[in-house]
Amino acid sequence: MKAPYVRVFGDKIPDPKERQATIERVIAGFRELGEYAKGSGVTVIIESHGDFTDSQTLLQILKGAEMPTTGLLWDAHHTVAMGKESPAATYRTLSRFIRHTHLKDSKPEGNEVRYVLPGQGTIPLAEIVRLLVQGGYKGYYGLEWEKAWHPELEEPEVAFAEYAKVIRTHLAAAGFAV
Repeated sequence: MKAPYVRVFGDKIPDPKERQATIERVIAGFRELGEYAKGSGVTVIIESHGDFTDSQTLLQILKGAEMPTTGLLWDAHHTVAMGKESPAATYRTLSRFIRHTHLKDSKPEGNEVRYVLPGQGTIPLAEIVRLLVQGGYKGYYGLEWEKAWHPELEEPEVAFAEYAKVIRTHLAAAGFAV
């Protein structure tokens, strides 16, 4: 298939008392996948997702399985909205591992978030793009549009067009030739 990446999740820590043991199992599995990927041209990337959205936990996993065939899919929405981190703090800690990004936007709604079109929420997309561009990131700036799980979202053709407009603006403002 010539796919450059295979995405994996840590997702949930079932028992908070077993947090470190769970993280160690994730490291072992991630390392095993990285070993399996050697020579294939594929990089296994763990997504910042679920209970794995803070930089310190992700750093522990990424360092524990560090090799050329492993890396991070930075879902910046999750590190900001769920991990409660500033993009600058996350980037400073994890930048050397970032291979791919997921960008999306949301607004707080009670204890949850409501996904909105890019540029219409509270996720600092311009700052995230600026950090990536100025840091020399060469990977993808991917829109993650979860219409299958959130049927109330705008149709993909609306979201993709809006994302293209917003990302072009942010890339140009960050000094990236669009």
